[in-house]
Amino acid sequence: MSEKLSQDCILAEFGFTPIWLPKIDKKELDSPIYCLNFSFVKKKIFFLTSASHEGEQEKKLFESIAEYLNSITDQIASTEILTSDQMNNLLQTQEPDFIFCFGEMATQNIFSSATCFNSSINLSDMIKDAGKKKIFWHDIRSFLTLIKKDN
Repeated sequence: MSEKLSQDCILAEFGFTPIWLPKIDKKELDSPIYCLNFSFVKKKIFFLTSASHEGEQEKKLFESIAEYLNSITDQIASTEILTSDQMNNLLQTQEPDFIFCFGEMATQNIFSSATCFNSSINLSDMIKDAGKKKIFWHDIRSFLTLIKKDN
C-alpha cells in the first residue's frame, strides 16, 4: 500500500521553496524583540513580543505594560530590546519559569523548559483598536491568576 504525497509536502521535506511561493524577508525575521524580565510570586517570568523597527508608539505601549507589571511584582522588572540571537542566549542562560509571548512571538517556537503562554494580540493591534487592549489585559490577568493559583 503506497501513500500519495503532495508535491508541496515533498518540497518542504527537502527544504525547497517553489518560486511561486512568497519568500520571507530576512528583515522581517530579525525585528527587535521587547523583553520584560520580572519575578511574580517568586517565579521568574519573561514577557516577549516583537515590534516593528519604527514603532515609537509600540515602545511607549510596552513601557506602559512594564510599568503596570512593575507595580505588582516582587522586584523591579528589567526591560530590554533584543535581537533574536540575544533572546535565545538570554533564554538559555536565565531559564525562566514562565514565558508570556504575544503578537508575532506567539507563533514562534521557543525552546525552553519554561511553561509558555500566548496571546495573539500584538502592540500595533492595541494601538489601533482599544478593544484589543481589553482582550490583552484579560489575557495578562488570566496568566497571573493562574500563576498565583499554582503557588
